[in-house]
Amino acid sequence: MLRSKLLLFLAFSSSLALAQGTLYNAITYQAVARDANGDPLPNQAIGLQFDLTAGPGLVYRETQSVTTNDQGLFKAEIGTGTPVGFGPLEDYRWYHPSNNMFIFVHADFTGGTNYQLLGQEPIRAVPVANSARMATT
Repeated sequence: MLRSKLLLFLAFSSSLALAQGTLYNAITYQAVARDANGDPLPNQAIGLQFDLTAGPGLVYRETQSVTTNDQGLFKAEIGTGTPVGFGPLEDYRWYHPSNNMFIFVHADFTGGTNYQLLGQEPIRAVPVANSARMATT
């Protein structure tokens, strides 16, 4: 009985250690692509550009190509695309004194690189939690 409890404890402890060592360096983005009439664009290749800003300056840019599903839904993982003029997203130090961080989403619904701004949103706390990864003691 004691042996089985010990094995169970060791297995659980090992799984916790492995889980803590896994760090995913991407920001998930999901949206529905729609045409000018508001109808979804099913099974459509889309070119995407993501810009991250801190204060007034651009701190990261990447491009990706994705394809929508039957309902026009697509998902992108920012940080897994092609950086444009910057190193990988995992190297970015997430702390910014102004805390005015935004993401700008651009798309080309023909699958090319003639990007049009779709919108912008402030970056909330979850991606910024990456600053803890860069903390020094």
